[in-house]
Amino acid sequence: MSSQKIEGTAENVAIRFRRRVAEAKRLGFDVRTVTLDDQMPGWCSLAGKQVAFLDVTATTTEQLGQLDGILADYLVKRAA
Repeated sequence: MSSQKIEGTAENVAIRFRRRVAEAKRLGFDVRTVTLDDQMPGWCSLAGKQVAFLDVTATTTEQLGQLDGILADYLVKRAA
């Protein structure tokens, strides 16, 4: 695999992650990356604002997946 293809893939994940963070912020989230140790990424409401907690030790691809799951869960609960 060429280094150009690897760089392009990493850039695409980073761009998608930045877009997803921007989407989360539009939904009212404060997105935080913290050391979660053995805890799962997730979200909660603090002082009337939604806060998403992502694992700082995870790769960008993993953080994107974490944020996708958090937003999906939030949207389901908001629709209920």
